Amino acid sequence: MQTIFETYRGKETTLHSWCETTQNQRFDSLETAVGFCRQHIDDLSAIELFVHVGLEPDPIISGRELEVLVDGALVAAET
Repeated sequence: MQTIFETYRGKETTLHSWCETTQNQRFDSLETAVGFCRQHIDDLSAIELFVHVGLEPDPIISGRELEVLVDGALVAAET
C-alpha cells in the first residue's frame, strides 16, 4: 500500500494557512510544500495542504497526517 506522500508525489499543491505569519501559496509539487512546512514547523497546526489531482474536492492533508509527512521529510533529510 502506498503512503500519502508516494500517492501524491509531484502533484501541484496549495498551502492554506490559518496563521497570520504564514501566507497561503501554491507549490509545483507536494515535496516542495512539505519542505516549506518543515521551515514553518511552529505553524504546522494551522496549515492545510490541498493536493490538486483532478478530484473534487481536492484531497486535504492536515493535522496528524501532515505531521507524519513532515517528520518523514526530516528523517530523509538527515540521512
